Amino acid sequence: LAVASSSILRAHVGRLWLRMVNAGVLEILFKALETHASLLAAQALWPLIKGILSADASVLQRALSLGLVPAALSTLTRFPDAPQVIWLILIAVAKGSKRRPRAAAQLVEGGVIQYALQITEADQRIRRPALVTQYAIRLLGVTLEDTQDDALRLQAMCAIVDVLSAEVAVAEIQAAALGALLVLSPRGQALEGFLEPFIAAVPPACAALFTYGAEHQRIASSGAAFIWRATVDHTEEDLACKAIVELNGLQSCLNCMAAWPGHSGVMRHCCGVLRNLTCGRDTAKTLLVKGGGFAALGEALKGHLRDPLVVEQACAGLQHIMDTPHRVCTFLRVGGAEASLDAIKAGSDRLATAPVWEEATRMALRVLTTALEFNPRACRGVIRQGPDHSCMRAVDALCLPKSRVRNEALSLKEALNMLWN
Repeated sequence: LAVASSSILRAHVGRLWLRMVNAGVLEILFKALETHASLLAAQALWPLIKGILSADASVLQRALSLGLVPAALSTLTRFPDAPQVIWLILIAVAKGSKRRPRAAAQLVEGGVIQYALQITEADQRIRRPALVTQYAIRLLGVTLEDTQDDALRLQAMCAIVDVLSAEVAVAEIQAAALGALLVLSPRGQALEGFLEPFIAAVPPACAALFTYGAEHQRIASSGAAFIWRATVDHTEEDLACKAIVELNGLQSCLNCMAAWPGHSGVMRHCCGVLRNLTCGRDTAKTLLVKGGGFAALGEALKGHLRDPLVVEQACAGLQHIMDTPHRVCTFLRVGGAEASLDAIKAGSDRLATAPVWEEATRMALRVLTTALEFNPRACRGVIRQGPDHSCMRAVDALCLPKSRVRNEALSLKEALNMLWN
């Protein structure tokens, strides 16, 4: 049956799969797995099951009712060299659990999650391919993202932190671990009960970002997002920020921004890290300025003017480090003023219909106002436009009584009028 179906697998012919399902092929396959409990049967039948499951969403529900989860766990526990496609099937089940909550419950109650936790243990990892550990971590993250079982979530986070700290040589495992930690870490006040593993993950996360961020996009994206989360919304925030600065977190983000300039997620989170680390921390400001922070944030702003979240984080970061006349000159030299003006115009055009632009526009107004306050003479050579220029028209539009950023726009307008007069 597996050999005869290989051509259908290659062609991805959904109708033929559905005809096979309606003819009872799933029942035959699960019965065959139960009857022929051998590695050879598993290697032949599980890829075929995966192909059938891809035919239609209803097929997965049928497979679950036939005992898909127990059969998968039985094969995995019986054969250490079981087909890795089984993990992909279980991950697909977990991803569909938001539409079918009972599917996630089957993974937990059926013992699959406990087995995945066992796979992450050191003595188990060395006996299996790295890809199996990667799949186990992904399964933990996807399955437990919305769980109400805090004890199980905490256990999973601790296990993944151990893997992140130990498997430093395998970039794929690092990427999977960072992604899983990102979704497992609660937000806001709920994080307080999980601070121990969360803070313990900061050093290995910084190390992964520094080592692989410029080469591995998933690590750059997940690592920067996790480190950004470590800098906000919890009682150990200041401790985490100091640790990130000491662990080359600033340079890691700059490296990622240079390597992935077109990736909005990487730019958004890296700019967010730079913004938070430099808030009231003179040492971090100095390190960022020396490392090329003005150029990096300026390029992020210029390259992502359509993304309000990047605009917000980049402008806030620029405002934090632009606290001397000399630094204003650096800001102007990298094109920060022009980029800020473009961001203000973008906000003026979109704010009325897209409220998400409110904070981005506010930050763009503030960063230009800060430059004018610290070094108006240097700004005069760059911002030469008169009252009729499009920049002033955009600021005037933001000064209207109904504008949500009216106060910031009025401050900038006053500073511009003083400059031109």
